[in-house]
Amino acid sequence: MPFPFGKSHKSPADIVKNLKDSMTVLEKHDISDKKAEKV
Repeated sequence: MPFPFGKSHKSPADIVKNLKDSMTVLEKHDISDKKAEKV
């Protein structure tokens, strides 16, 4: 997963989109981790 604030100059919309994508990925990992803990 490339970090949103890389060397390439992107438009604010692209940065926001990347941040949202990163957050959804992190949230999915969080949810799966919590499910694993309960089992």
